[in-house]
Amino acid sequence: LPSCHHIFHSQEMNWMLRISNIFRLILLLPFSISAGMTSTTHKAADSTPSSKASWPQLQPPLEGYDPVEYYEDTNYGVMSVPACMNYVGRECDDIYTRRDLSGTDSDIVGATWAPTNVRVKNARHEGKTLDLNGFELLSSQVSDLNVDFLDQKDVVDRYYPHCERLVAESIQKTWGGRNLIVKAFDHNVRSSKSGSFSSEKQQAIKNANGAVVQNPLGVVHADYTCVSGPKRLKDLSCPPKKNDVLRAQLLNLAMETAGDGATIDESDIPSLLQDAVVQDALEGKKRFIFVNVWRNINPNEPVLRSPLACIDAKTMSTADLVTFKIHYTDRIGENYFVRSPENPDGHGWWYYPQMNMDEALLLKQWDSSGRIAQLDGKEKSGDVMDASHDSASTFTVHSAFTDVSCPTDALPRESIEVRCVIILDDAAD
Repeated sequence: LPSCHHIFHSQEMNWMLRISNIFRLILLLPFSISAGMTSTTHKAADSTPSSKASWPQLQPPLEGYDPVEYYEDTNYGVMSVPACMNYVGRECDDIYTRRDLSGTDSDIVGATWAPTNVRVKNARHEGKTLDLNGFELLSSQVSDLNVDFLDQKDVVDRYYPHCERLVAESIQKTWGGRNLIVKAFDHNVRSSKSGSFSSEKQQAIKNANGAVVQNPLGVVHADYTCVSGPKRLKDLSCPPKKNDVLRAQLLNLAMETAGDGATIDESDIPSLLQDAVVQDALEGKKRFIFVNVWRNINPNEPVLRSPLACIDAKTMSTADLVTFKIHYTDRIGENYFVRSPENPDGHGWWYYPQMNMDEALLLKQWDSSGRIAQLDGKEKSGDVMDASHDSASTFTVHSAFTDVSCPTDALPRESIEVRCVIILDDAAD
């Protein structure tokens, strides 16, 4: 009321206003705290593993990284480079996607990406081996074969046999002249100029079957799990499924066997491996291994952009693994994603700079004699390291990355990885 101005002089009025404001703050404080808690909860809910995510992009190291290191002897080149690896958050536990017949994935459900700076060292002078570390570089000339790596039939007919011989020679050199079976059964071609996952929206390269050639995969992962490794082996003893690369070749074999005019049923298509041999391997009477043969397919340029890096199996723990499920039209596959390490230096990252076309990188994807494989599917029961100084590795975790030592005008990476299965007469002790 106006008359109040005559009752209180200005100083008293100021004090009353201050006291009133204090009481208002006290009354509103619980609501403010509650609102703040609600806001925080909503932000957390947006990033929980139940949310959807797209495949992450390759990216340079985050702020605060150390520079590239070079050997004193310039002939040795790069000693190590900083890199940013796309792990998943440590809270992630249930991750999946759906993959159609063309090999294209939907959104990834349950993944939150955790980009982490690491140090990637030059492995060219370190003597890493497939058996102990999970990866190994070999000389392997193919430049004179003139394979069209974008033609699936040409790759299957002419390059698969080359990979089988290469892997067989490597296995025999490591374990001696034991009876073994080596079969190539699948492959994937990647190019950093493909538009499949690229934010640049360039025209996607396609192979001879019209399937999109994917970008280098910048996610820390392993190709098989304690479930999907044995399951994939079992699948190879069955008639090929719709997604299988060898389906056409095996179907032609069935038609040639049946003769002209014969009707071919699904059950008539032969399997890649004999059921009895696979059963022996699954029962532990034989050792089975999955190996990828990774190669640069550009005859004129070494791999400079988006190279592949591997984690030494001796530094990989089961506590860091999380299963990623891929729902195909007729089966469910599994990979491992890897949780961001509590110690960024805990994982030993390695790569082979400037790989040329006549070099092949063997990547172990599963070994039934490996330490994690011997856990018999109980990989989450504890913190177990995959390999020691004298025990076989089960697999190598790997990822493409942005190499900051790469020239800005370097050509895009073009590579192929061929998947091979090996069955040995000897099983794990």
